[in-house]
Amino acid sequence: MIFAMFIARVFSFLLAFTVVTASFAQVPTSFMVDLEWDEAPLTVSLGEAEQQIFHFDGGIYLMDTQVPYFSKRIALPSHGTIEASIVAQKSSSLNTTGMQVDIKNSQPIIRVEYETERHQFFARVIVRPVFVSGGAYAKLDQFRVQLNFTQTPQATTSRGTPTKISKLSDGDIYKFSISQNGVHKISASFLKELGIDVANINPKNIQLLGNGGRRLPEIIATDRIDDLAENAIFISGESDGSFDDEDFILFYATGPKPVVKASDNLYRIDNSPYTEKAYYFIKLGNTQGQRIQNQTSLASASYTTNSFLDCQRYELDKVNLLDLNASSEGGGNEWFGELFKVDKVKSFSDKFNFLNVIKDKEATINIRFGSYSKTQTSMSATVEGKMMQTSFDGKPGTWDN
Repeated sequence: MIFAMFIARVFSFLLAFTVVTASFAQVPTSFMVDLEWDEAPLTVSLGEAEQQIFHFDGGIYLMDTQVPYFSKRIALPSHGTIEASIVAQKSSSLNTTGMQVDIKNSQPIIRVEYETERHQFFARVIVRPVFVSGGAYAKLDQFRVQLNFTQTPQATTSRGTPTKISKLSDGDIYKFSISQNGVHKISASFLKELGIDVANINPKNIQLLGNGGRRLPEIIATDRIDDLAENAIFISGESDGSFDDEDFILFYATGPKPVVKASDNLYRIDNSPYTEKAYYFIKLGNTQGQRIQNQTSLASASYTTNSFLDCQRYELDKVNLLDLNASSEGGGNEWFGELFKVDKVKSFSDKFNFLNVIKDKEATINIRFGSYSKTQTSMSATVEGKMMQTSFDGKPGTWDN
């Protein structure tokens, strides 16, 4: 935290001077840690099963739910980085009798993560205090962490001037939802269902507002629109100044499952974990709305093709791996579908329907599994007689292929 005290003194010649003193958070050069371990592992519920875990007072459990981690938050005087290392330690043997453990590191693991809260910078030192020593499992009982802080300039990003007045602040607003990508048609009857008095509107003043169903970027500094964008639309029959029963509106909209080009240059469907609908707004006011403009056709084409790429995605967001642990309540945006618990083999052939497939062209298939098991788990997928297979070493994990 930054604390500042302002002291003003007014002298007889009517000039005021302000003396400012400030104290900044100082990063300690080191700190000592004592871990109070339980003598024996604890038994906790893991869904319908049970799991033994190691425990010490104040430990936190991350994705590795069997081993507790030490965590300490440190206030920083400014934006910067910290080098952290364990310089002295006392350890003892780790009792793993009757347990299956996944400990391969030959020394304790230490890392630093960075946080920002109310314009104050913090570092979090995290230590995994179990390791393998001389062929046996060991745990840290006491250790000292040495820190070296280096101030670095903070990258600045500008998201432009914020919007002060929303486009929804005036006019008559009507909300509706869509669930698919593509061209959508709005009829006179649909407008009536929304409560619009179609007989008394000027179709030239119809505006369509909405940003589609793409998820917002998780990094807050990433540029984004902070209001609803107006979408250009086509209205059949608006030239006569009335919206008749045979008139209609056409517009393109992106739903909650947009097709995106991934970093591997392949097209994928980004399934939003937050919603199954995207919302748009019809605004009726005194301003003419944006319309799709005619474009002059090219005299000739520079590229000709008689094929196109298509992609489909099947996913049911039903299971959250973190929710299977009795010590947590689920969280995050990582969800999975069918459980391979009773039925070990499932077919998904009827979930995809590609028309006019070109048989001699390559296809890309992406499969994502999740595992939460006390023992080693194997998973495989067979497509057109070709098998893909992987295994997990008795810990939470995912597989992309």
